Amino acid sequence: MPSATAEKAPNNAKTPQPKPEATKERLANAFHPRFLAWLDQLELPPTSGEAAHRGPWKVEPTGEPPNERFAVLRQGESLAEGDLPRLLLTDRQDALLAAAALPAMGRADAYRLGGEPTISPHPLTAGTYPLLREGQLAGHCRSFDAELAPYLHALRTLCSHPEALAHLLEAAGHEGLVRAGRVLARRVEKGDLVGV
Repeated sequence: MPSATAEKAPNNAKTPQPKPEATKERLANAFHPRFLAWLDQLELPPTSGEAAHRGPWKVEPTGEPPNERFAVLRQGESLAEGDLPRLLLTDRQDALLAAAALPAMGRADAYRLGGEPTISPHPLTAGTYPLLREGQLAGHCRSFDAELAPYLHALRTLCSHPEALAHLLEAAGHEGLVRAGRVLARRVEKGDLVGV
């Protein structure tokens, strides 16, 4: 057993240095302005458009009564820190819908309606227009509904972005959520939910 009078071995560990005082000023961007200016001159690949819209997005009230507006910002951005909103809307529900829709923008359309009617001996598909999803046949439309493909694209995007879907559900409001909850409960009871 070492004696109480034994000398202590020297400690080779460095003495912790005091941390510099954190600045309260937030960096606008971690990259040098010259680098950002250079990026602006480049021809960016197609995924860059998607990155500009992907989000996730949030809705933040401006806090300016009586005509308060609602800012749509990226998660991590804040009006209080000087970030400029992507959108500024007078109605909160519109802001929530915009935050839900933004991720669908800038992406290659997942759906497209074929321009020529299908020639088929099957009575259900004869004379229909092919509906393509990512280049593959997804189904058939009896009439050429040009607006259908963009809607399907936006809704499919919502299904793969939980944050955007939450914005849509919140925009539905109390009554919409209560009714949708009832419909889902009935489907669960009947075992009618896809993937359940």
